[in-house]
Amino acid sequence: MKVIGVTGGVGAGKSRVLKYLEEACGAYVIQADQVGHKVMEPGEAAYEAVLETFGGDMAEAGSRGEKNILRPDGTIDRSVLGTLVFTDRDRLMALNAIIHPAVKAWIRRELEIQRRQGRAICVVEAALLIEDHYEEFCGELWYIYAEETVRRRRLRDSRGYSQEKITSIFRNQLSDEEFRRHCQVVIENSGEFEEARRQIAAALDGRLQGREGLGGRTRQKDRRAVMDGNTMLWQWTREPEHYTITDERVEIITRPYTDLWQRTYYHFRNDNAPVLQMYTDEKYFSFVVKTEFESKRRYDQCGIVMYLDSENWLKASVEYENEEIQRLGSVATNYGYSDWASTDVDAAMKTMWFRFSRRENDFCVENSVDGIRFSQMRICHMFQAGEGISFGIYACSPEDSSFKASFTNMELTDCKWAAHVGQAPDEEG
Repeated sequence: MKVIGVTGGVGAGKSRVLKYLEEACGAYVIQADQVGHKVMEPGEAAYEAVLETFGGDMAEAGSRGEKNILRPDGTIDRSVLGTLVFTDRDRLMALNAIIHPAVKAWIRRELEIQRRQGRAICVVEAALLIEDHYEEFCGELWYIYAEETVRRRRLRDSRGYSQEKITSIFRNQLSDEEFRRHCQVVIENSGEFEEARRQIAAALDGRLQGREGLGGRTRQKDRRAVMDGNTMLWQWTREPEHYTITDERVEIITRPYTDLWQRTYYHFRNDNAPVLQMYTDEKYFSFVVKTEFESKRRYDQCGIVMYLDSENWLKASVEYENEEIQRLGSVATNYGYSDWASTDVDAAMKTMWFRFSRRENDFCVENSVDGIRFSQMRICHMFQAGEGISFGIYACSPEDSSFKASFTNMELTDCKWAAHVGQAPDEEG
């Protein structure tokens, strides 16, 4: 698992970078400031120590003209606590001595949980990433940089800060030179975010194939090859142990007991299949891929996928059943319940083309034996699709099996799923 530490001065646009890493790249994002709030909740690691150091009783606090930090419901009032330490350096140091170790311990535990679950990338954002030595568990530190004039404008426009307040904040942060000295990657974020996105793609290593493609709103006419020298930003969800990616081909060797299914009929929930996807916010397009497979055990499968999260996804594949038949089918999963539709095909079939098309939040999946004539498999609506989606390929072996799945001839086209012409839509109201 790759762990990236993200830092930078206030106003540099870290939030936008984190949002992109999470939504477009499938990263699990941890923000130290939010963890700091969590560890002060009742029963958490820093709660008792904060009360013991800053709480006292109501009478004692009142005698000093201070509000008590403990609310009637037993939670800590962070605004009152902030007032206590804001102008008192000793109190601030005492609070940091309690909170910072608890935050780092919480983050370490969470990273281990994500590692065990097969997460490919985790991102840790912290204002004091360098000062608190987050390099202890972050494999790489990223500095999000923006010019001072840009940062000042952003803080003025978005937060209403005065120039005096901005100067005071800047004075208490590390210098540009200090950030650059400690960080391995610098993301320039002074201008249009498209440029920052390209830098992010270039910075991510072999787990993300960082080349340009459909990631933004840019469009090209007719067909666009996906793998041939124009690879998109690929992201693994649950990176497999054995795979190969070239400009022309992706090969995955499946692991036993990997699958995608949620609840319906079988009453189990499987969410551990490796998925390789790309991100786009385009609303109308088609994606084509040719699959070749050496499946040999019941339920071995490979095909196309749109994996939004564990409870919302769409897949289409050929699934091995026995020596006589396989299931050519599709599964639409909304809100944690899977809907499977299939038809039987010959077990000797070892290749299949798939086409995935999007029209806003409606989707169509099709199959073809020759890559020319496609037949409809399913039309469905995905409630959680939103503005941007991730889509691509997957392969898995739900039982004690392993096989090689190959994916070639990947192309993006203008949407081949034509708009409906005929009955007018119902009038609402």
